[in-house]
Amino acid sequence: RSWAEKGHPAWAKRGIWMLMQIGTRQALLELLRLKSHFIVQEEARLAFEMLALKMGLSSQMLADWGLPDLGMNQEGICRLDYGSRQFTVRFNEEFLLRIYDDAQKTMRVIPRARQEDDEEKVGKAVETWRFLRETSEKVVGYLKKRMERGMVEEDSWRVSDFSGWMLEHSVWRAFMVRMLWGSGEDVFRVAEDGMFLNLQDQPVQLSALTVKILHPLEIESLEAW
Repeated sequence: RSWAEKGHPAWAKRGIWMLMQIGTRQALLELLRLKSHFIVQEEARLAFEMLALKMGLSSQMLADWGLPDLGMNQEGICRLDYGSRQFTVRFNEEFLLRIYDDAQKTMRVIPRARQEDDEEKVGKAVETWRFLRETSEKVVGYLKKRMERGMVEEDSWRVSDFSGWMLEHSVWRAFMVRMLWGSGEDVFRVAEDGMFLNLQDQPVQLSALTVKILHPLEIESLEAW
């Protein structure tokens, strides 16, 4: 992107094809972002489609992969730094963003700056909060529909994806811990720390190749969970 913006389109186009040769999820996401850049969008689109085909990814999987993580860490937390004060942003049980101070007091709007706060840091924190508000609604809306459709249509995910990038993605993980999952003969939940646990809270080692969301009708002793 920087090569294209600095007047080196040939270098940018060469970099695009290098990304295709790398062939990782991160490379695919970089191509996804470059598709919107007017100077290299055609090359990026072609490389993106070729890499997706090479990796055997469906349009649904591409949409899953391209979901923004909102800049949150794996625990689903984003920090706002005011210099003299710090706040955290995370989803509540209804998947609504809330701000928390050091005493865990909940705020629905970002706090006003005080005289002792760092003006530059406050400005960056306000920009971050605006981005989170604007983007989170779309991300959460997508995942609510995705989880419902995945359960009804019995979609499955590869174990390598499930225990890899999905678990590392802050918003995916926030949804994953609220579901019951099945893999082969195993029924399990995802704990807050990312462990896979059975009904007795014992670790589960996934031996099957895929994972799916379980419909309540498929689960024995549902109330025990």
